[in-house]
Amino acid sequence: MSPLSVEEARQLLSAALGDRMEARWIIGLSLGLRQSEVLGLWWEDIDLDSATLRVRRQLTRARLAGEKLSFGPLKSARSMRVLPLPAPLVAALRRHQQRQRQERTALGDTWADPRLVFASTIGGPVDHRNDTRAFKALLVAANVHARK
Repeated sequence: MSPLSVEEARQLLSAALGDRMEARWIIGLSLGLRQSEVLGLWWEDIDLDSATLRVRRQLTRARLAGEKLSFGPLKSARSMRVLPLPAPLVAALRRHQQRQRQERTALGDTWADPRLVFASTIGGPVDHRNDTRAFKALLVAANVHARK
């Protein structure tokens, strides 16, 4: 898929406003992380006060282990990096963190993994396929058409 134009990115961000995963889409557009890197983020990787994000792992699907999702090393040592967070992304992550705290409180002890920045509605890792489906739905809502 080719990159979105600036106008398409604006349309996408506008359509994502208020979405449960709004911060996920902003990270993808503003920092250019791979899907597996975004889904592999833990809260300890993000320092909102110093506005930095550390890419340290990725979420992978272990095909030999019954398609189980797990956290693993990045594709290369150069993939490990510290990125500055723009102020609008810090604000979106703060909103996301607050929303997630409310979801965790509502579920109590059944929330699967409090480390995850982007979690399913029950607190587990977000399956790559579900993330892709959500992105495609967002493209439709934004009236942005994917190009090959």
